[in-house]
Amino acid sequence: NPGYLLNAAGDVKAELSSLSMPLGIDRDVAFENSPAIPLEADDLLFLYTDGVVEAAAPDGNAFGVDRALDIMRRLRRQPAAEIVSALQAGIAAFTKTGVRQDDITVVVLRVTTEVAR
Repeated sequence: NPGYLLNAAGDVKAELSSLSMPLGIDRDVAFENSPAIPLEADDLLFLYTDGVVEAAAPDGNAFGVDRALDIMRRLRRQPAAEIVSALQAGIAAFTKTGVRQDDITVVVLRVTTEVAR
């Protein structure tokens, strides 16, 4: 799954395509660096496993990346932990069963700036 970098307005600033196998699968894998992406205050980095987008409603429809990104956009000014909790709640409400068919791992990072005093 690609990762996403959203800007302060909630627009997708970059889609982070996979360059290799997932981190941690094989300790001997060498990973390539991607081109640098400039980060700005209030950018949000969103990384997730396939369990997020493949979570299924009773009718078989998948939660999908668009629903996940909508939550990121709507709550982009909230702390990262609150965004993750809202995403988990959104998935649970969508699936209506509370039973996970796959692992769900989410990383949300917010770019901040420190003001020198």
